[in-house]
Amino acid sequence: MSAPEPEPESSRLRAGWQELLDATRDAMPIVDDKGIIVAKNRARGRLFGWPAGELIGTPMARCVPARFQRVLELWPDESASDADATTDRWPTPVTLLARRHDGTEFPVEISRAVIGAQVEGLTLISVRDLTAWRRAQESLLREKRADDARLDRGRSDDHRPCRAASRTSTRSRSD
Repeated sequence: MSAPEPEPESSRLRAGWQELLDATRDAMPIVDDKGIIVAKNRARGRLFGWPAGELIGTPMARCVPARFQRVLELWPDESASDADATTDRWPTPVTLLARRHDGTEFPVEISRAVIGAQVEGLTLISVRDLTAWRRAQESLLREKRADDARLDRGRSDDHRPCRAASRTSTRSRSD
């Protein structure tokens, strides 16, 4: 009886990369040079609500409302030869709205990185759901406004004459 053949190194690496992608909370689709999704992680399905495998082979633009699809088109061409081809040429992540399978929109931050020269033409996109962050930001802003309003009321009370003090001063003059 012979020992089982070892799994090819490339298969183990591929499985390891998929596990790494699936461990992230962000959606991490991989797109080709035409913007077509060729791979994705599990968070992509949770975040966007698409059935497993349905997005493979479709344009990344499908997950963005029509009014924001131009942003995806304006990404610089990453295939141009450059001394540092793995550097993201988008200086900062972009914040916009994404679209779920049911049509609802939610705020996201999208960034990307070109996958090394060994996998020519592929780009890893990171999509982070900002819904909870935006809610927290709005809550803090409401609290700040309420605090500012309380402070303003307190300041205006400081400038009003105190009734008890004015009665006392009137009584002492009449006595």
